[in-house]
Amino acid sequence: MPNPSQHLLQFEHNNNTLSLLCRISPFDSWDWKITICFYAALHLIHTHLAESNSHPTTHNELKKIINPFSSSDKLKKISFASWENYSALENRSRKSRYLLNFKIIGGSEKEFRKALKNYNTILVEFNKIYPGKIKKFEIILDAAIAFPLDFITIKSSTSD
Repeated sequence: MPNPSQHLLQFEHNNNTLSLLCRISPFDSWDWKITICFYAALHLIHTHLAESNSHPTTHNELKKIINPFSSSDKLKKISFASWENYSALENRSRKSRYLLNFKIIGGSEKEFRKALKNYNTILVEFNKIYPGKIKKFEIILDAAIAFPLDFITIKSSTSD
């Protein structure tokens, strides 16, 4: 089973991939950008679980373990904010990957911005657990974001 450091490396790799995809495809690929945010968050959570030698093998098993309302091991729980935003990110990722009419129903930059807000909340919460391990990274978007992002720097697609 992967150890916490390996999950953290995969998390960083996913952030680098998101940054690269935003740079080479700033006006589309929203489904994959959302999905990368989800899987980066997933690896942060797996980092946390691997610290206590827990290695869930399915999304459902993971959600049961981290659910702040379940009665399982309290050490494996994550904050309500992280759990709520992780669940929202998982749903956005599934919608973006499996609904063929996703672009029609909001699979756009607007939906990606919502995913970024979910992802940022998770990054902030996990930075409290792993201070200094969450590094800022840059993405390119067409316009500024109306809410603060602590670990994601937005660069305009129109800037040089």
